Amino acid sequence: MDKNLQQKVKAMQIELQSRCRHPDGKWEPFNWENPPVTFPERFSQLAEQYPDRVAVVDHAASLTFAEVDQAANAVAEAILEKTGPGQEPVAMLVGLDARSFIASLGIMKAGKFYVSLEETFPLSRHQQILEDTGSKLILLDEPNIQRAKVLAGTEKQLIQLESLPSSANPPQIPPPSLDDLALMNYTSGTTGAPKGVMQTHRSAMVLSSRFLGFYHTCAVDRVATFQYLAWAGNYWTSFGALTHGASIAIFDTRRNGLGGLVDWMKKVKPTIVVGHLFLKEISKEHPDIRLPSVRVVATGGDTIYKDEVVSCQKNFPNSMIAIGLGISEAGMTTQILIDKESPLEDEIIPLGYPSPGLKFHLLSEKEEPVAPGEIGEMVVEAPILAAGYWMKPDLTAEKFRSVEGSSGKDVYFSGDLGRVREDGMLQHMGRAHHMIKIRGLQVFPKEIDALLQTVPGMSEVCVTDYTAPESQTRLVGYVVVDREKFIGVDSIYEKLEHLPNHMKPQNWVFMDEMPHTSTGKIDRKQLPEPTHSRLNVSADYLPPTNLLEKQLASIWTEILGIEGIGINDHFLELGGDSLAFTRIISKIRESMEVNIPFHDAFNALSIGALAEVVRKQMDNGNAGQA
Repeated sequence: MDKNLQQKVKAMQIELQSRCRHPDGKWEPFNWENPPVTFPERFSQLAEQYPDRVAVVDHAASLTFAEVDQAANAVAEAILEKTGPGQEPVAMLVGLDARSFIASLGIMKAGKFYVSLEETFPLSRHQQILEDTGSKLILLDEPNIQRAKVLAGTEKQLIQLESLPSSANPPQIPPPSLDDLALMNYTSGTTGAPKGVMQTHRSAMVLSSRFLGFYHTCAVDRVATFQYLAWAGNYWTSFGALTHGASIAIFDTRRNGLGGLVDWMKKVKPTIVVGHLFLKEISKEHPDIRLPSVRVVATGGDTIYKDEVVSCQKNFPNSMIAIGLGISEAGMTTQILIDKESPLEDEIIPLGYPSPGLKFHLLSEKEEPVAPGEIGEMVVEAPILAAGYWMKPDLTAEKFRSVEGSSGKDVYFSGDLGRVREDGMLQHMGRAHHMIKIRGLQVFPKEIDALLQTVPGMSEVCVTDYTAPESQTRLVGYVVVDREKFIGVDSIYEKLEHLPNHMKPQNWVFMDEMPHTSTGKIDRKQLPEPTHSRLNVSADYLPPTNLLEKQLASIWTEILGIEGIGINDHFLELGGDSLAFTRIISKIRESMEVNIPFHDAFNALSIGALAEVVRKQMDNGNAGQA
């Protein structure tokens, strides 16, 4: 290792972090290593000190600290009326807006811990999580009434947020302690079922305030976020911003579109933006947009490319780019800061250095330290980690334990492989045990493989990840089927309805046989690259026959890069993904001036089906309102 190079690069990073301050604000450090209070207590303190300061902004509302606190008090009172005091999980099925944060805060004020059900998940996924948690109460908003009623059945109680008045009175119970559970977020599991990552109030405060504190977040900052509280990254963003007295700005691109996102950001003028996926889409769809209010762009994932950083710097000309590796169980574990003067020599940006208070051990399969420059599993050592996995003591003991040289502290075995570069920065090198990350979210292919093996006629299946040059990582399903028993690709998609979108393979490759190693395992290295073509399309070719179908086919060809698409060709068989489909819908709105609801469009995955949706909107008079 080059010690002189390491010292130089570290000095540059220290200097960049010293400039992570809002030019008009005074940063006040928060003791994230030993938080003095829980998040609900911290929020109430701020509401009392600064009642008229804006706390939460969404696409339709702007609420002060006092308004949010009072609304959360009412939620807590309603919960306690139905359940009484005591720790237990409370589920929330709420859209991506201010109500989702009010619901989570109210649950914690009641001494409970929240489990967020992202409304885009399949019903079966929600049922699976509810069964695992044993939640007896669901908080919901008006758009999710019907789904919540199905989930509740006759055994669970419901509280609709719109029916609750604000309350100035906090709940009349002792506040939760730092060691009580605050929340659980579910990730894909190695055992074929999702697993709940438990966070105490202490770990939630440490992980979130450490994350936003790194950028010297202060009261005049506004932090924009685009993910549901079902994901760990969003509670880090929301809790971290508000803990430091800043406001959060929440936007749902699914309901309001990418074009709406840009207009909204111009209006609310965020100073910190968190979220890799949507930043990529902004740079792709709106390369000439300039958002000068943003001072920090915090993005993450295992693979960030140089071109993405350059595009980000153009869209956000006054920003520092912050890149890191986020892990649900350990928080934002690494950081690297990049400004306009930073050299970008490699195509893939390194993960940076461990975040404050963290240390990495790179271990071999025998759990021995690897030599400098060699690849090992990234094992995170931290003073505070997640509390483990809900109802999975064996898995908790396997993943959270001490190793030699860890100073007696617990560590977390991340499943990520890495090495230390010459400059001392960590470089991501793949996954241990075939764990994959899609858009920063953990996916264990075994769960998907197990589900697809139940498809009639499925002989062999292997789901793995693929990253084309300068493109985002996606899941690819390689399958071998018994042609006499296999009833068609629709049987695969029917099974996929049980999975969240990020766990659905976006390309399919039908093979005569799988390549195998000498030990009989599928040889992933020999699997062919997926391509965008009609080769995997199971439907007979039917060309567009009218003007509307031809217009849609032209848009699909432009976005997917495939000529000769038939009206019954399935979008996923053509190699499309959710981002490509979002671009298609945005293009339809722009070029055809038809206002298509995203939730209707995402169920129409062929040109023929999509034409029916468009025609219906035209008949209902929704043209010209995009």
